[in-house]
Amino acid sequence: MHYAKISPSPRLQGPADKATGMTAPTPRDFDPSRLAWLVGLVDTAEAPALIAQLTADLCASADQIDVAAPARDWLRLREASHTLMALAGYTGAAELQRLAETLNAIAHAQDAETLDGVFPETATELSALIMVVRNLQPVEAAPW
Repeated sequence: MHYAKISPSPRLQGPADKATGMTAPTPRDFDPSRLAWLVGLVDTAEAPALIAQLTADLCASADQIDVAAPARDWLRLREASHTLMALAGYTGAAELQRLAETLNAIAHAQDAETLDGVFPETATELSALIMVVRNLQPVEAAPW
């Protein structure tokens, strides 16, 4: 089976790709209030750093899964899916969290056939979440 890269194009800025005008997809079963809560935990001045770190962590998970899935590197897949479970949960991507849990179980069972069926959906959901996080614009805090 051919595996596409999960990481989205860095060309995309804002809610739509300036070159194509296409809007970035939203993850399924996504609760934006969870992500807003997470970003709201830090000072407005620190929010860009948090967003950058979330983006980097999600992209690192994507890169690890991109390498581990076709290579059937079960240990790396377990590690990456475990990290992804937490990231997806904290950011409100419930469907991606469920997929990461499934991916983790698949890695523990070393089930290549099921991996081939779950990987594409996981890649799609992870790409969508990366785009949502990458496109976040911190809101200025109220002056009071």
